[in-house]
Amino acid sequence: MVIAMHSLAQMEQIVNLEMKLGESLAKFVELEKKRLDKIKQFSKSVKEATDQVKTEGMKSIENPATSYAIIKRFANGWTELSKFLDKDYANDLQELLKSNKWQFPTYSEDLIGAIAALFRLQDTYNISTADIVNNNIQGCVPAPKLLAEDCFDLGTLAYRAGRYGQAREWLNMADELTRGGRHDGGVNHTELLEYLAWIEYVKGNPERSLNLTLELLEMAPHSEQAKENVMHYKKAAEEGTHDSPDQIKAKKEEINTASFTSSEYATLCRGNTSKSTPQGNLICWYQGRKNPLLMIRPIKVEMVWRKPRIFIFRDLLSTAEANRIKEVATPRLKRATVFNKHTGELENVNYRVSKSAWLDNEDDEVVARVNRRIGDVTGLEMSTAEPLQIANYGMAGQYEFHLDFGEPGSPLDVSPNGNRIATVLLYLNDVSRGGYTVFTRAKTFVSPTMGDAVFWYNLKKSGKGDYETEHAACPVLCGNKWVANKWIHTRGQEFRRKCSLNPDK
Repeated sequence: MVIAMHSLAQMEQIVNLEMKLGESLAKFVELEKKRLDKIKQFSKSVKEATDQVKTEGMKSIENPATSYAIIKRFANGWTELSKFLDKDYANDLQELLKSNKWQFPTYSEDLIGAIAALFRLQDTYNISTADIVNNNIQGCVPAPKLLAEDCFDLGTLAYRAGRYGQAREWLNMADELTRGGRHDGGVNHTELLEYLAWIEYVKGNPERSLNLTLELLEMAPHSEQAKENVMHYKKAAEEGTHDSPDQIKAKKEEINTASFTSSEYATLCRGNTSKSTPQGNLICWYQGRKNPLLMIRPIKVEMVWRKPRIFIFRDLLSTAEANRIKEVATPRLKRATVFNKHTGELENVNYRVSKSAWLDNEDDEVVARVNRRIGDVTGLEMSTAEPLQIANYGMAGQYEFHLDFGEPGSPLDVSPNGNRIATVLLYLNDVSRGGYTVFTRAKTFVSPTMGDAVFWYNLKKSGKGDYETEHAACPVLCGNKWVANKWIHTRGQEFRRKCSLNPDK
């Protein structure tokens, strides 16, 4: 028999080897089970998300939490899935993943950007974490429920960014969801409690820090770090906390956040004009009775502000025209840039989050037609105007307050066609919520309505810049926003707009 050929010592070695192999096999089976469970969980979340799109249509992606969830699934979920799959039985799916990898949002840029966008929306629109998690954002369609893992990720990143108030909200929500079973097993509860205890300490609540750490110690009784933290938080609770660098930062962050939330910009973005100066009688009329091209279809003009004078051209373009312009612009869209007056270069910046493209009359007949109509309704020369700039603002897309005209000595100011005398801002779609154009010095706003256009003069009749025209594009809360900018220059307007020697006019 084969067994007789081996000594007892050799048999013991074989048995020991088999024991190791058995343990290794058991680990392999357990890992495969966990892998399958993770794939099942991911498949379930994908099905829930796609079912919602089938039910709600593309309107479902207007909720910022939905946008965040989609980006996270590609930046994390689908990317991790490609590593899990075995070529032997998943060639088709793996090939699909590989061939489309270039389209995947990334973790370092897109997912982190989506998280920063959520924080920006919370600050601007004063939205609580609970409202986002529980789908209580007015004007947004329901989004897939966020899990404890999402809240933990958002909380830890908020902490690293120095956003202590939001970090506490998101980590508290992660703790609540973990205790309620709303997670997929990816949250280490002891790590969560450790983060939350530290945040509470930084925010000046050592008693809660102590209670959380005592609970953590029950889960991990051998944790030396937890034991040290218990002593630290107990001492702080008894003697009071001394302002550490983190606590000083937390207090400054709280003041800065409160200041921003109540700022003129954020207040106007929320639609509050209670601090605005009364404007007296504002009028409206039909424009075009003296223009043969507008006689049959005159444009409805509404004055919405007197100083500076801001007008809305109602229904300046049709839905079909707006859709055609978006269609032509879409393949040309690139991340929008701004001019750095110190370096003389165009660059990407966090205060302008959008993608843009430029269209000339030659690019499409509709573009030429809309440009002609702008000239007709404003009465200004269009041959020296800039091409039509199309901008698309997605999740939390914004452009912080700025002026359209060039400061003295800037490239715009010394342009051969002169400075930007006027701006026409056309809205190419309706926005479910957010995305207002706010005039921060005038303390008023215009809400985006498909087909309407806002018009104002950037320069006074004296040629001086009108600083009252400072404006901003508020973050898009729900949906996305398409606009077209037409910047009209001074050259050619000599006989179309009367000059003034008075610098104040």
